[in-house]
Amino acid sequence: MREIVVAKYEEDLGWLDKIDNGYWKTVITKGVDTPNKGREITSFLYHIIERYTSLAEVTIFCQGNPFDHATNFLEDMKGECNGYVGIGEGVFECDGNGSPHHNGLDVRGGFEFINGSLLSGKVSFIRGGQFMVSKEVVLRRSLSFYESLFDWVNLRSDNHPWVMERLWSTLFNCEVIKNGKEE
Repeated sequence: MREIVVAKYEEDLGWLDKIDNGYWKTVITKGVDTPNKGREITSFLYHIIERYTSLAEVTIFCQGNPFDHATNFLEDMKGECNGYVGIGEGVFECDGNGSPHHNGLDVRGGFEFINGSLLSGKVSFIRGGQFMVSKEVVLRRSLSFYESLFDWVNLRSDNHPWVMERLWSTLFNCEVIKNGKEE
């Protein structure tokens, strides 16, 4: 079974009606279920922490309006997932400072927090921070790790949502895969 987890703020979620009943649907509302902080990243980590022992075989994480970054979201979310798959248009690269797209992000610090090692080179990412990931891949890291990451995201910087957008594939120790195809 697959589950779709939607990080909602004030978006209209009528599009969820287009998803068949073969999916569990979970909506995490900012300011209700979680504090209105950290954009979608805190909602995604909240779900992983709360459901760590009962995750779906594949979980799809998206924003309240996933179409801003993935015009074919409803089709892309049905693709094969044997690990981690980014859902969005285009694979981008940045350095440890977020350049060239968002200069000043502490991507290097995020990488070091996640991996305990220094970043050398660039990271590849799918813009929008939406993805699907298998339960097996999520469980490679401990619950306490995700709790620490949740605290790191919430206590450090307002830029951490954009840092994590660049580091989801790093977190799950996977190559950047877009819509089921290696880039």
